[in-house]
Amino acid sequence: MSKRKTVNIADVVMWGNSQLEKSECAPTGRQGVCNLIETILHNSGVYDGFGYLTQSEVPRGEKPGIERDKDGKATFPDETRRRYYIPRHCK
Repeated sequence: MSKRKTVNIADVVMWGNSQLEKSECAPTGRQGVCNLIETILHNSGVYDGFGYLTQSEVPRGEKPGIERDKDGKATFPDETRRRYYIPRHCK
């Protein structure tokens, strides 16, 4: 009989956020990380949303999650470049 093990949700989200920020792989790889994080957060009942990363938050030469033109209109070059929010009670 195996013992039940738990993981800290905040640790998983922080790891995933780091991968989404620093990764230079194809967006499909980052989408898998997004799916994992969202599944954990939704199934735990603690999903609190996410924000898109800007050009200054991703590796040089990589597309950001959000860009704004001079009029403030947003475009989303790579929607996998995001940062998930960690609910306060999970920290």
